[in-house]
Amino acid sequence: MPLSLSNSPHHFLGLPWQFLVLGLILCLLASALGFKRVEYFVSLGYAASVATQAITFLILYRDTIKGLALLQCALILAYGLRLGIFLSVRDPQSVLPEAASTKHGPRHQSKCPNQVCNLARSLVLYVLLFLPALLTMSAQAGGMS
Repeated sequence: MPLSLSNSPHHFLGLPWQFLVLGLILCLLASALGFKRVEYFVSLGYAASVATQAITFLILYRDTIKGLALLQCALILAYGLRLGIFLSVRDPQSVLPEAASTKHGPRHQSKCPNQVCNLARSLVLYVLLFLPALLTMSAQAGGMS
């Protein structure tokens, strides 16, 4: 059964809002390693977020995705997996030692804890970076492509 999002009540301004929220949730789960070491928000968290979104949206749009959109999503998945494997292998020889990853220099007052701010910025960035692929798949599902 193909997805038809063009008549969906969540399809405002041409954006599949429910899938953007799903992307945020997926990125939250994939980036949770950042609470162990801060640099994981932007290294393994990014790789895992990109790969997780690609897998999930390939499954959700499996009935309507074709052509270049399928290739785009497959390449994003391959990139996320390749980056994740590279960073996992490289991690023991990480440039930042453990002590440096927790030392942030002089403290300044922030409105939210640093890790929460890092996570929030990372989540929004990762979803926005995947947005072109999501919009392409959504357009194909709605018959606009």
